[in-house]
Amino acid sequence: MSYPDKLFIYYIRGKVTKEFDLPDYIGCWLESGDSFLFFSNPHDELIDELVEKDKKLELKDRFEVDYFDWIGGKINSFEVGGIKIIPIWEDVNTINQKDIVLDPGVVFGSGQHATTHNCLIAIDYVFSKDKNIKQVLDLGCGTGILSLFCARLGAEKILSVDLNPLAVKAVKKNAILNKLENKILPIWGSALDFSPIKSHLLVANMHFDVICQVTNLYNLNNFRWLIISGIFPHQLREIENILFRKGVKIHRVIGQSSGWPTIIGGHR
Repeated sequence: MSYPDKLFIYYIRGKVTKEFDLPDYIGCWLESGDSFLFFSNPHDELIDELVEKDKKLELKDRFEVDYFDWIGGKINSFEVGGIKIIPIWEDVNTINQKDIVLDPGVVFGSGQHATTHNCLIAIDYVFSKDKNIKQVLDLGCGTGILSLFCARLGAEKILSVDLNPLAVKAVKKNAILNKLENKILPIWGSALDFSPIKSHLLVANMHFDVICQVTNLYNLNNFRWLIISGIFPHQLREIENILFRKGVKIHRVIGQSSGWPTIIGGHR
């Protein structure tokens, strides 16, 4: 399977709503009202014309980046809980049915960062303790690696939420790659919009401020299990206190030696 050698990124102040029907257009990353357009070839004239026509947009910068530099290096396959995660640039023709083929695209979630890796370990732990986890809410899903992992472990209905449209595209692609599109539903939206959802497992791998909002806003009794990651060690106590006040038992905290503690909590 192919992947781009280079990424050509255009940083535009303002929200770009136009989609480009080009084979080398990867997508638009929205961040705090700004847009980052990703291509696998340069399109300076196209972007200049776009900004010229729409006075609400301003081209702030343009970048040329090696693809593997962008995703943090060329990752190799690795295994958690007997499931192997295999990047698309490796030989995927002979994989076991329970393994996962992963296309990281240009979004977070290759499995190499400690927060993601710790979440995989935590998910494996939870599924080993509870054989009846069928519904999962994955907040800040990125590439969808955690959703895919839950599906391989037996979850049947997984809601994968991210505010980045490129993440939603990545999850859709990875679900199809692994023939799991009937189990994983990617949704573009804010984690704060899904507080009424009930699920057996909540996975939240996000920034500290969003985690604080989610844990305060959500009725945590709607979940049997919670996995929370993306925080620094000095932020751990604050999240634990929120969970304690809301009746969540802390089963384990893993990954503290990595500098990225991951909380496993629940009502069991």
